[in-house]
Amino acid sequence: MDKLLERIWLIARENPKGFTITIPDCKPVRSGWCIGHSETQNSFGKKGLKRVIEHSLETTKVVGGWKGYGGKYYFDTVIIEVDASKALDLKHEHRQISIYHLDTGRIL
Repeated sequence: MDKLLERIWLIARENPKGFTITIPDCKPVRSGWCIGHSETQNSFGKKGLKRVIEHSLETTKVVGGWKGYGGKYYFDTVIIEVDASKALDLKHEHRQISIYHLDTGRIL
């Protein structure tokens, strides 16, 4: 777990605008809608990242993050959905303000 946490922490530092990867292999996800899982909202810093990794390994096996206002880095377990309509349903189900489309950079 410690090696994976440090690897993802480095990916986050190198990608302040955001990243979405599969775990444990840390390969980039390049397609689909990204929906943050409600159970990992408000996950910050290494403690939050550890929580997200643990949750993600049990669920979607996808982790995402981005540097937000005030320098805080946000981490989430990410649900990937290819269908926009289903992605919008998941957005509401997981009480997200927005979702991100990896293919186009579009935010809904």
